[in-house]
Amino acid sequence: MCPQCGHLQLQDMDADFIAELYTGEAFNVENPAGNVARLEMARAELGEALTSTPVLEVGGGRNGFAAQLTGESPETWSCDFSLNADVIASVDHAIAGDFLTVDLPTSHFGLLALFHVMEHFPDPLAAAQRIAALLRPGGHVLVEVPNLAWLCANAPYYALLHQHLSLFRSETLSQLMARAGLRLRRILRHDEVLYHLYELAPGAPVTPQPTLGLQEAERLVAALARLPEALAALPLHADATRNAIYGAGGSTALLLAHAPALAARLGVCFDRDARKQGRRLPGSGLPIAAPEQMFAQPPAVLLFLSSSLCARVGTPANTVKIDLEPLLTALDATPS
Repeated sequence: MCPQCGHLQLQDMDADFIAELYTGEAFNVENPAGNVARLEMARAELGEALTSTPVLEVGGGRNGFAAQLTGESPETWSCDFSLNADVIASVDHAIAGDFLTVDLPTSHFGLLALFHVMEHFPDPLAAAQRIAALLRPGGHVLVEVPNLAWLCANAPYYALLHQHLSLFRSETLSQLMARAGLRLRRILRHDEVLYHLYELAPGAPVTPQPTLGLQEAERLVAALARLPEALAALPLHADATRNAIYGAGGSTALLLAHAPALAARLGVCFDRDARKQGRRLPGSGLPIAAPEQMFAQPPAVLLFLSSSLCARVGTPANTVKIDLEPLLTALDATPS
């Protein structure tokens, strides 16, 4: 936990494991409807200032928020590890690389946008400082992240097991940004996500609040401590090659990183994303296969982290489906 702003880094990840999670390719989910809503809220707050200045979206390789402003803004930029062809074609400048080190013009942008990006930086303060360096005087930044307080109350398993290096409450996010000279101007959304608008304000006051995330930290760490015993009781097949898990996302990677004994009892991970198939899960090295393969070689047991996914995905007739979401939710015995 950061002693200055209270932001929480729950996962005990070394540099090699982090590098495996972030392979240099964008796997973020496209969200056109979400981008429209984000733009409407930003436009209502910023007015003409939104379209009279260069705009940079960070982490927009498959997202396309900045592309909505092409033709309105003098310049639209998108920066990500990798960018889809349609994103490249829809912005004025497409930059592939690490936001913290890639060459970008300083004091140039009137608006930066980072949607579900800040939680993925190993050093979010360095990211906030880079944002401030890229903004011109009077510039703004839109930041959206998962809301730790909401997750702990409503979906603690998600906070425990997701590919996020940092976890933020509204207060801790704003404390972090203030340390980089970015002052909170408006909270645009405060529910399962935090959608904040910040303005460049060098010298903005910072009041350290290092214990803001302490309650959530203690709650989640206690749940993690109960995880191995709960998973050991799963009725899996004696032959590990007959057991599988569905979904090759960050949640699965972190679950197996926290529970290596479970990883040793699994033979394969199925995922419908063709770009992931043929690869291996970070950390555990579990091979990733297409869902069609489960019908050619049916697993005896198939695990799901999500109840909705468990209900939605069809499986071979004799495969036993186990929904882990109730088990993971029950780990958090602390009242909300």
